[in-house]
Amino acid sequence: MIATIKDATLILHEFGKHLLFVQQCREVTPATLPGFDAVILDAGEEKECLDLLKNIRAANDPACYLKPVFVINWQHCQEKEMFAELSDGLLNSVSIAAYLPLLGRVEQLIEKWSDNHQLQPGMALPLLKAMRFAYSRHRNITPVPSRYSLTGYMLPVFDVNFAHGQFQEYERILQYAIQHNLLSRKFVDKLHLCSHCSSGYLNYRETCPSCHSHHLHAEHVIHHFMCANVGPESDYVHGDHLSCPKCSQSLGHLGTDYDRPSMVMTCQSCYNTFQEPEISAFCVSCKHVTPIEQLKEHIVYEYALTPAGVQTIWNEGRYNLLAGIMAS
Repeated sequence: MIATIKDATLILHEFGKHLLFVQQCREVTPATLPGFDAVILDAGEEKECLDLLKNIRAANDPACYLKPVFVINWQHCQEKEMFAELSDGLLNSVSIAAYLPLLGRVEQLIEKWSDNHQLQPGMALPLLKAMRFAYSRHRNITPVPSRYSLTGYMLPVFDVNFAHGQFQEYERILQYAIQHNLLSRKFVDKLHLCSHCSSGYLNYRETCPSCHSHHLHAEHVIHHFMCANVGPESDYVHGDHLSCPKCSQSLGHLGTDYDRPSMVMTCQSCYNTFQEPEISAFCVSCKHVTPIEQLKEHIVYEYALTPAGVQTIWNEGRYNLLAGIMAS
């Protein structure tokens, strides 16, 4: 292997391939990559590395968004699944020997797709890019859990083309792809989202049925066997022991003198007492409060190319027709 040092990068030559090894990701932009056969990113600074990787996959030039990209020094990273989906491999050493067939295949596809005329921009382009990436890697379009996603899940190669709040547009494109048999899908998970903004960052609260406050105090209910009195435990507490407020007998042994059959709640705002609280969800993103029965159900899927999807990524006329229909 031959290496040339240049600023924040190393230019490597291995197996006749021209490789760019990026040591400081913040110093590099996707515009510098098309002249290389593959790129190796150092994830020593995780955020900067992931941002660069996302920007590469978000580009509209096939020579950039399809570029073989590998990640090294990833072991400490919190977003390993994201790196795995957006990259072509997580390396333990600076060598691409095991990936030479991939490089050859992707190089041929980039040459063929770079000959396309200018494709119509718009809603269909992110779909085409994700399908091309999946086809070129022999992969499905797979969701990963992510705290950076509005819903809590991401389809990395698809999501990089959208801003954080474009959930409706994002879902519309995927629904169109399913309806027109461009993609098939497989169940992964079911989410409950805010009905107002589709966020998955929800805090579930027990609330008072009377005033809807979530400032509640919960305690055990005590059933005294001898006199059959039932009441909140606080009524039975006298100093460091329990005694029945009805018959004044001391309660010694749980299971012999008394039991705790249930819980009771007292609202600290209106002092209503109840056993069955209402449940609501507070959205951390938009601050909207929603009863749980009104939350939006959202199914997370893994997607795979269909034969019709494969035809679309190869046929420019079919793609432009798709783009025109989706824009209407």
